[in-house]
Amino acid sequence: MTAAAALVPLEAENRTATALGFKVRLRFTQTTTTGRVRVQNYTGPTAAPYQLPDRVGQAVFLPTLVARLREAAPSIGIVTAGPPLDVAQQMMKLGQIDLAVGLFSGLHVDFHQQLLFLETYVALVRKNHPTVGKCISEKQFFAAEHVIYTPTSGSHVSVEARINELCKEHGYERRVALQLGHSSGLANIVSTTDLVACVPRTFSRVLATRQDVRAVELPFSIEALEIAQFWHERYQRDEGHHWLRALIYQLFHKPGSRLTPAR
Repeated sequence: MTAAAALVPLEAENRTATALGFKVRLRFTQTTTTGRVRVQNYTGPTAAPYQLPDRVGQAVFLPTLVARLREAAPSIGIVTAGPPLDVAQQMMKLGQIDLAVGLFSGLHVDFHQQLLFLETYVALVRKNHPTVGKCISEKQFFAAEHVIYTPTSGSHVSVEARINELCKEHGYERRVALQLGHSSGLANIVSTTDLVACVPRTFSRVLATRQDVRAVELPFSIEALEIAQFWHERYQRDEGHHWLRALIYQLFHKPGSRLTPAR
């Protein structure tokens, strides 16, 4: 994706960029031996899904991405959305979604992907939790009451399912005191109760800067999730789309990440 570095957004008419659940309309120039030449007008669709758990993606990625876009192309507008995977996939085929970021499985062969990083999970507790110190034991984790959230899209559902399996394997019944439809308000709830939540590590870092909460390592191992950006074949050679993918890769890729071979 290094070739995309030669593409520079023009300060021009109504532009909007689509990625991580946003739409984008951009004009680009390309630096060549003869100077700058206009490549095309790039028109992004109306919405795109951000497939990290529900609103988590907005909290983790949008601040960094928006700040960078304000510098590179201040006319870009962003729209976020989170349809279920089957709906998102069809919208991408129709050109109604440019780019999705997160964990996807079962996508059709006409989709492309690029790994950004491996996501791990932690337990989120309030800073002055009466029983959880710098770490949480397996017994403490399974004995505690939990708050969980179940977004309609994203990879978080699979993590919660795995935790439920671990509870049964260790002879416990998970104690769910509160189940939320999304992650909004999660940190406020954890900071004012003794409830425990399982959240992505990147999300916990955001929450810890704004709320009276902290993250501790889980007392068991959960397979890391491969967070990637995905796009349909129709945008594979689109210059504007290529520029956007390169920007996202530059901002969020963590060296050393490797995609697991398809099974």
